[in-house]
Amino acid sequence: WTRIMRSLDHALKWKSTGVSEPFACKYLPQSLMEELHLSKKRHIIMIHPLFNMLLSPVLNMAGSLSAAFTAMSISHADEVFSSGQQAIGMYITVRGIFMLMEDVNSVLTVSGQEPIFDQPSFFAETSLWTQMRHLNTLFTLEVSEYLLITPEALMKSVSGSPPVVMAVCEYAQSFVSRVTKARMTTQDIAADSIVTFQDHTPESWSEEACRATQLFMTISSEDNRQTRQEMEHDASALSYEKRKVSEVIEGAMSRSLSNAELIEGLEAAFPELQPFTGIYCKVGLETERKRCLLSMLSCFWLLTDDYD
Repeated sequence: WTRIMRSLDHALKWKSTGVSEPFACKYLPQSLMEELHLSKKRHIIMIHPLFNMLLSPVLNMAGSLSAAFTAMSISHADEVFSSGQQAIGMYITVRGIFMLMEDVNSVLTVSGQEPIFDQPSFFAETSLWTQMRHLNTLFTLEVSEYLLITPEALMKSVSGSPPVVMAVCEYAQSFVSRVTKARMTTQDIAADSIVTFQDHTPESWSEEACRATQLFMTISSEDNRQTRQEMEHDASALSYEKRKVSEVIEGAMSRSLSNAELIEGLEAAFPELQPFTGIYCKVGLETERKRCLLSMLSCFWLLTDDYD
């Protein structure tokens, strides 16, 4: 009886509801909220080629774009969407196991060959660009989570950047053209003539649509330039740190540096130990910073038999 009640309580808690944010979040600045959304959703959103492109640091769209996704949870053996239902947006699975089932003559059938998705995947992308009805039913095999983005939320998130709006329009034209050519059924389900489209489209279609945008080449070249600059900067910084560390070690082992000079060298070689700007000082751990320096000095004193 206890197990049954626990199961019911769990089902009621997870029954296809949005994941509410803590009340304290209402008092946080919008910019900070966007960063929080980004940290939670970025690695999932980036599985889709379009959003991976739009999350480029060059565009500065990451925060608003991540906030456009709504996190949802759903119970075991429940439907995310069903065949014949009008689609409301694109779904990206986050956690759990999902099965895509086919509706045959208005009856859900299980043949044992239905595709199973236990890794992040996206569904019903076509609904972002045109009205559609689901061809399949997405079913959960355990308590699961997914992200949902509607066309309205997407356009609101990118509306502040005309180049991104243009890129999204170019992407949509290319993607819809590709989907229309490969449409699995031409039969309209209702009098409103909303057409049924394939729910799980190949990732290659989205990649092709990305390459059809002018923004794709701009982002690619800019990302490559930034990557080269970051690599050069990292190599330069690493070279400087290595040189400073070598100088400190050589000076300590040859006893050519006084203790005061050795401390200055250690602070220069290890940025976290620097006074005023190092992380120890920034978080108010000055005593701990001095302990670290003393430990390093003690190692040199032991190696050089300096017990004075």
